Amino acid sequence: MSSQTSQPCTFERECEAVMIPSGDVVTMPPGTAGYMTQALGGSFTVFVDGNLFRVAGIDADAIGREPVL
Repeated sequence: MSSQTSQPCTFERECEAVMIPSGDVVTMPPGTAGYMTQALGGSFTVFVDGNLFRVAGIDADAIGREPVL
């Protein structure tokens, strides 16, 4: 999987995400808008409201991507 730079994305369903760098797990509600800053190694980094979050590849469909198993 290659790197992606600042593509708009919206959470289409409720999804757990890990806040970077604290590691806190949060639940993103549907309709949350942000920017996908990276797609690398089977996970996605999303910038939302000034914070970075890691979305697992298995949950990629929540941000409009193909799930990475």
